[in-house]
Amino acid sequence: MIENELKIAMAQIAPVWLDKQATLKKVKNAILEASQQNVELIVFGEGIIPGYPFWLALTGGAEWNTKVNKELHAHYLSNAITIEDGDLETVCQLAKTHKIAIYLGVIEKPRDRGGHSIYASLVYIDQLGIIKSVHRKLQPTHDERLTWSPGDGHGLQVHPLKKFTIGGLNCWENWMPLPRAALYGLGENLHVAVWPGSDHNTKDITRFIARESRSYVVSVSGLMCNANFPKSTPHYQEIMSKAPSYLTNGGSCIAGPDGEWVVKPVIDKEGLIIETINFKEYKKIKISNIDFDYVVINPKVSLPELNKSNNLLYNKSNIKPLKLKFIGDLENPKVKTLFLRPEVTYNLYDGVSPGLNLHNKGLKNKPFNYEIFTQYASKEDALIGSLNLKYQINNELKDNYSTTFNLFYTSNHYKKNLRYHVFSPSLRVNFRNNKNLRSNVKKSLSLSLFNVTKDTDIQKNNFLDKYSIYNLGYYYSDIGIIKYLKSSVNTEFSDNFGKINFVFDYRRLLKSNRQLQARIYLGKFFWNNDLFDDFNYNLGRSGGYLFLDNYLGRSESTGLLSQQFIMAGGGFKSFFDNPTTNNFMLSTNLNIGIWKWIEGYLDMGILKDSSEDSRYFYGTGIRLNLLPDFFELYFPISSSKGFELNDFRYRDKIRFIVSYNLESLGNLFSRRWL
Repeated sequence: MIENELKIAMAQIAPVWLDKQATLKKVKNAILEASQQNVELIVFGEGIIPGYPFWLALTGGAEWNTKVNKELHAHYLSNAITIEDGDLETVCQLAKTHKIAIYLGVIEKPRDRGGHSIYASLVYIDQLGIIKSVHRKLQPTHDERLTWSPGDGHGLQVHPLKKFTIGGLNCWENWMPLPRAALYGLGENLHVAVWPGSDHNTKDITRFIARESRSYVVSVSGLMCNANFPKSTPHYQEIMSKAPSYLTNGGSCIAGPDGEWVVKPVIDKEGLIIETINFKEYKKIKISNIDFDYVVINPKVSLPELNKSNNLLYNKSNIKPLKLKFIGDLENPKVKTLFLRPEVTYNLYDGVSPGLNLHNKGLKNKPFNYEIFTQYASKEDALIGSLNLKYQINNELKDNYSTTFNLFYTSNHYKKNLRYHVFSPSLRVNFRNNKNLRSNVKKSLSLSLFNVTKDTDIQKNNFLDKYSIYNLGYYYSDIGIIKYLKSSVNTEFSDNFGKINFVFDYRRLLKSNRQLQARIYLGKFFWNNDLFDDFNYNLGRSGGYLFLDNYLGRSESTGLLSQQFIMAGGGFKSFFDNPTTNNFMLSTNLNIGIWKWIEGYLDMGILKDSSEDSRYFYGTGIRLNLLPDFFELYFPISSSKGFELNDFRYRDKIRFIVSYNLESLGNLFSRRWL
């Protein structure tokens, strides 16, 4: 089998008009005939089963409530294809048996539309006999709208076939620029255009698309003459009285990537038109020894391309000149761009820390991204910062749409004169339903290793200064404007402990424009040999041992910075004397909007140590959601400790969220919540 060659059959046949079973038989015979000639892809015209609604132009199809049109439409529905009922099972079996891929135009009557709407659908069946996509014509044209329903973009998909990436459109869709662009963007290099017929449809657009996309274009049309109308057709005589001898004359053809004919339009001929096309490999071009600066392909960017960065070759060196930019935008293919972003951060131990973030991330995604963030810690008179290297493998056409390898290192201070280092390699595999790209549902699996080293705190005896933790996690999200759902399950293992954590976060925007939020956190140790309680669960803070959260004063137990709140751990806003456990924790956090940015909250939780009875906690108060995830205030009212407003030190109980990094700022202008 030659991978860069594909043998194609264009099935230019007439239906047994409006007779599903008889037309199915013709389709099957065409597939069998194609298989005998080792065809690898066979394409049929638009709506070949059970046929195009020609009667509409012959019987006054737009006339309201007429017996003729009502009965013909009912007959059409009864002969339409319902895939869920197995109408195409034998076709799929033929595809599997003979290892032949099929593009088949059908009139589809799907169950998910109540069984009363019909669509001009283009079905792709792969060589394993699996229906991989059903594309419903986006917009029926002219009198088609009297019988066909408008479709959607759900079926705008492409499919791998040897070295080709194949996609298809119905009839007039081929003249619509946006559907074409959608398929180009998915990497299409073999375009299938199906038509009810005639060369006046195919002779111009076929070569146009080929030149525009620089791909092969296969146009397949049906045939139809008055002899193809069965006499059993309802109102046969009335149709025949106005039907011309030929309604469509074919016009199937193939154009090459240069826009020239591979097969000129074939008219007035029924049968298979077979041709082999070749996926031509890139050829090396030898350039004469002349004086030039660089060679560029597509300099005016007149051709659609996913990647323009490889269009330019310098004469003196393969190394492109370096250009520095402050804003990540579209890159010039003539240069290698390095983006610079000045940033200033603050925490209690490093002080004000100005720095420079160097990265290569522009607007277009790259397989490999790096970020080097170097800062000067004014309080420590030392350099701090982070390094992040990410390599991403994209598989847009699969449910496993991306896989990311990440290498992360950071070094900062966790206390005065005490530095920490975190080195973390990780692997993340991301999933989505590739058959329904409108869905917001995403899933992922991750495996991470955290190596943590801390300078020893001589003032603390109960202290672990070096440890390694493995993290295996599963993540699920369904994030929309109205509904927000995130959940995760994480397991952590080290020499000192093993535990599992479950988080469920649900938010909904009510019709009253008030937000309802519910969060559940469950944590349980499998075993715990930690003598210093460094890895305990905490009601009001994260454990902090992985240094993932951006605390301004992560080691503070008193003072203003100890009141910083990050939604982690049990999510409690009230302070308690003993908020940790070495065994089990269950907490629930509820929020309800009261008026605009004022919300009420309720926290409830259970802690269970390995050698003690369960302890129960609750806390209530008011949340001022001034800038979501950027600036928020929490005012406790009542908790397990009593009525907190009566405490003369009440100001020490107020919690706050503050974030000043650029990512958080960007989220303010992109979505309501994250």
